[in-house]
Amino acid sequence: MFFNGFIIFETMEQANGYKVLRKDTWRNVDYLDCDDGLVRVIPTSDAYPEIELLEEYIEFIVKFFNGKAMPAMVDMRTHYITIPTKALKAFASDPRITGIKKAEAILIKSLPNRLAFNFYLKVMKPKKPARMFSNEEDAVEWLSKYK
Repeated sequence: MFFNGFIIFETMEQANGYKVLRKDTWRNVDYLDCDDGLVRVIPTSDAYPEIELLEEYIEFIVKFFNGKAMPAMVDMRTHYITIPTKALKAFASDPRITGIKKAEAILIKSLPNRLAFNFYLKVMKPKKPARMFSNEEDAVEWLSKYK
C-alpha cells in the first residue's frame, strides 16, 4: 500500500501514473527504477544516516544503477532527513555517484529540508544538474531533458 496525502493506493503506479520496473531498498530508503526513465528515491521514514555507512550506501547506489546513468528524483516531501556534510559532498562530487546520476531533482515540502538542500546546491555545488521542486510534475518535466 502507498499513502499519498489522504488517499491510500494499492501501488505507487496508481498514485503517480508510472510503472515500477525494479525496486530495491537500502535501510529506510526505497529506490525505484520506473518506466518513465527516472529513478525515484523515496525515504520510508525520517532518516539520520550515519557517516560510517557512507561507503556501504554508495556501493548500494552504484549497484542499483548498474552502470547506467539516469536522472534521479529524491522525494523528501513526507520525511525529514539529516545528511552529514561529508555525505553531501560525496553526493555532489564523488565520481562513483556523479558518473551514474545525469541530473537530480529534489522534491521538498518542509523548511528544514529546503534549508538543508539549499546548502547542498549552493555550497556543495553538485557536478551534475540539480534543482529543488515542490511539485512532482515540474520535477519530472525538468528531468525529462536529461533522459
